[in-house]
Amino acid sequence: MRYFDDMTWNSLLRDLEHRRVPSNSIHTAIVQLAKPYDEQRIQEAKNVVAQYLNDDDSWVRHECVWFLASWCRLIEYEPQVVEMMLHDADEDNRGFAANCLGTLRAKLGGENTVDVLRGVVLNEHEAEPVRVKAYGAMREIAGESFPSAGLFDFQIGEKTLNDVDWEWVRRVSNST
Repeated sequence: MRYFDDMTWNSLLRDLEHRRVPSNSIHTAIVQLAKPYDEQRIQEAKNVVAQYLNDDDSWVRHECVWFLASWCRLIEYEPQVVEMMLHDADEDNRGFAANCLGTLRAKLGGENTVDVLRGVVLNEHEAEPVRVKAYGAMREIAGESFPSAGLFDFQIGEKTLNDVDWEWVRRVSNST
């Protein structure tokens, strides 16, 4: 039996807040707090979850950004998601943060966010999967469809830098 199987939502939130959840269960606890989606619970849990954004465990950081940006779409955490995309030690987390930025900003637009993503796409020192996911996020924010490939292909890494429309990347920040 997992640590939190018989706990109430409130007990789990309190234990996570006071760092009483075993380290190997924190990532799962964050997901447990999120589902099913409930706006009131999200508001109660968001700051508790955010305290784990710099956790030593990359999977915990992953679930934090998922909770805050992808699942709950809490725009106030965009700076932390950008920070993760630019500086997280884990390449998968950097790419996932790029995906989450696309989800977070998809219906809102965001020239500054597109410019940050554009910088990642153009950064030749960044890992290719991160650059490709940043490109997918740019497209999602810009609301542009992919004529020959679905957005999902960029998010899950099915595409490569060869599939990037470089001309579009270079001009998009002026038209977002």
